[in-house]
Amino acid sequence: MSEQRRLVLMGDPAHFSVKGGANPHTRTRWGRRRSVDRERAIQQWQRLRATLLDHGVEVLVVPADPQQPGLVYPANAGFMQDVDREQPLSERRFYLANLL
Repeated sequence: MSEQRRLVLMGDPAHFSVKGGANPHTRTRWGRRRSVDRERAIQQWQRLRATLLDHGVEVLVVPADPQQPGLVYPANAGFMQDVDREQPLSERRFYLANLL
């Protein structure tokens, strides 16, 4: 039996910022925009990447894009099998990732 490859796709945090507050995690329960310590967030990203590597997970990094500042922290990590197969949306399955 072959060993299953563990791989994670992460967005480079070079252009990370909170703009607009469309993500509910960027607002307080009263709707006020939260502040984010950008340097701390980037350090946390780097520690997460290092931890994944330490646990044998291969990490691929998507290049930063100034038009996609939220690319760095996707909220719904996972995978979908047979993405290219023609299939009704109602029959597609998204599997949440189990990274470690």
